[in-house]
Amino acid sequence: MNLLIVDDSKLNRVVASSLVERNNIDLNVFFAESGEEALEIIDSNNIDIVLLDIIMPGMGGIETLKQIKGVPSRSDIKVLMYSTVSEKDSFKKCFELGATDFIHKPIEEVEYLSRLKSSIRQKKLENETKEYIEEIKKQKIKISDANIQLMQQEKMAGIGQLAAGVAHEINNPLGFIASNFAVLKDYVSKFVEVYKISTSDEPPEVIHKKVFDYFEKEDFDYLFEDINDLLKETSIGLNRVTEIVKSLRNFSKIDRSESYDSYDLNQGLKDTLLIARNRIDDKVNLQVEYGDIGIIEAYGGQVNQVLLNIVLNSIEAVSEKHNDNKGSVHIKTYIENNYVVVSFKDDGIGIDEKHISSLFNPFYTTKPVGEGLGLGLSMSYDIIINKHHGKIDVISDPGVGTEFFIFLPRPNINRQ
Repeated sequence: MNLLIVDDSKLNRVVASSLVERNNIDLNVFFAESGEEALEIIDSNNIDIVLLDIIMPGMGGIETLKQIKGVPSRSDIKVLMYSTVSEKDSFKKCFELGATDFIHKPIEEVEYLSRLKSSIRQKKLENETKEYIEEIKKQKIKISDANIQLMQQEKMAGIGQLAAGVAHEINNPLGFIASNFAVLKDYVSKFVEVYKISTSDEPPEVIHKKVFDYFEKEDFDYLFEDINDLLKETSIGLNRVTEIVKSLRNFSKIDRSESYDSYDLNQGLKDTLLIARNRIDDKVNLQVEYGDIGIIEAYGGQVNQVLLNIVLNSIEAVSEKHNDNKGSVHIKTYIENNYVVVSFKDDGIGIDEKHISSLFNPFYTTKPVGEGLGLGLSMSYDIIINKHHGKIDVISDPGVGTEFFIFLPRPNINRQ
């Protein structure tokens, strides 16, 4: 991965690059003294991340940012602006033009490395997704093995649509991860502030008072608690992206290493609700009843993907009906005959009877054009029916609500 440092000050370029080298960050570093030189280097090298000074002679940082983002082939470059300027208008202008983040000058190691590493992670994830999509396009593999429904309905419109579906499925956990990074960046700024205070040249007693006052102003007890939660939740989100990619690889017969394993449906549901928490809190009143259902054998990651699809569908149905008011979603796990069951009951818009028979057909969707390809429920059907020999039932009353039932076989039940 390539980093371009753009600054008319040689000292600043040396400091920024030495921190990369000293912390063993795997980056090839390029240098430019002006915006014009930066654009030349970008056009002749595969630059992934740019550290761009705002105040420079000639073409300034904001104009350089505009030139970078104004060309489609450069639009994926992550641009981190940095400057002594702290005007909100400058921040706003940079972000409006497509800047990824902002770093203060003089460079503070903790802030700089945290934001640089965050951009590296985002870039790597984007690259991996693009590589996988290109892999699908090149191979032009039919989806028959992992989704029998696609073969039966013969509605696969082409490998390009599948690639768009991959992006759609991955978008939810990526949005969740990005939200957590935004909070973490705010927390890092508070640590940086404490560091600045504690390393000032003022007398110790003055420093002690300022640090104490700052601790009183900011709730650091909550901050430490929330950091642990954010890191755990972000890890779950990253794992979810990995699981989605692995599941989609089954479509093209690439990865068959997964096997049945012990699976706790209640825990899987908890993890899923954790990932969707931000959307749930904003949109619905959620009630969950966890029954004493024991452990089953399943492809855990794939079942979790199904749970996430159904939860998000319920949230959308409730939001569409209730607009600014919160509707409700009631989730329950229990045992019925030879199955463990999870039901999702919402008071959303409901589904017309004429649509229910087609819900699980690939590419079938009742959403407006551009708001989904109809792959979510089709994939869920394949995972539950074909891979787990379970059942999916739907009961709906238009204008009143919908209830989805997922049935998974209990242990010692013969799979057909």
